[in-house]
Amino acid sequence: SLYAAAAPLHMLPPPLLAAAALSDDAPNECLTALVQLDLYGHIRHCQLVRSLVPPVRCLSFDEVDSLLAGDGMTSEVHSDLTALDAIFQRREDGGARGGAVSARAAGGGSGGAAAAAAAAPCA
Repeated sequence: SLYAAAAPLHMLPPPLLAAAALSDDAPNECLTALVQLDLYGHIRHCQLVRSLVPPVRCLSFDEVDSLLAGDGMTSEVHSDLTALDAIFQRREDGGARGGAVSARAAGGGSGGAAAAAAAAPCA
């Protein structure tokens, strides 16, 4: 899907997107891509695993930007997202070319950089 300012252009029909969206009131059975990245976003290791993702909360782009900019947050998820944002910034500044970035940055799990479930748009 492409999320333009005017309106989204979906890759799949809206009824299928709605059926595939992550639930905001029940656990979600998912296929999660774990990707280990170096500091410049190059893929070091990747793996697909079955996972159970808790109910999700939909955020706007502005809400995510605000959360990433906030220095008052100390959760592991915030640290992971901030580290992943830094990788994206390096890639935008020309640090790496090509490839998709999704999940786990170099350094491993807890306390390491970003571990995130790849998300479908919320219904």
